[in-house]
Amino acid sequence: MDFCPKKELSPLCEGEDREDPHGKRCRHKRDDRAELLGGVKTEKEYQRLKSRLDALYYIETDRSLWDYASKLAIHLKRKGVHVPYADILIAASAMQEKAILVHTDAHFDAISKYSELKVESLLAHL
Repeated sequence: MDFCPKKELSPLCEGEDREDPHGKRCRHKRDDRAELLGGVKTEKEYQRLKSRLDALYYIETDRSLWDYASKLAIHLKRKGVHVPYADILIAASAMQEKAILVHTDAHFDAISKYSELKVESLLAHL
């Protein structure tokens, strides 16, 4: 799978075409940013957060990702690992993209013990 494949996008996923770190073209989703950016208190805070969000790439949450996350959830439950479903979806996204998940949440370390999730924990640095 491409790092950030260009797909047929719905009107809700409009954004600008960008190039990912591997030179592949992708489309960065813009509508998720409104909630984050709308919560800032100052123009300086807005600009700082916006510049960081601009550096991120959107991972499409399509049906195959939800199916993959569901299977991961079942697998983890059978192993006795109980983590929030949001963390399972994040882990499944990273796994499908073959990305290393950098985190400060011990749930991802637990998921990585029973799956192919590659993690880098920043917990020791806090």
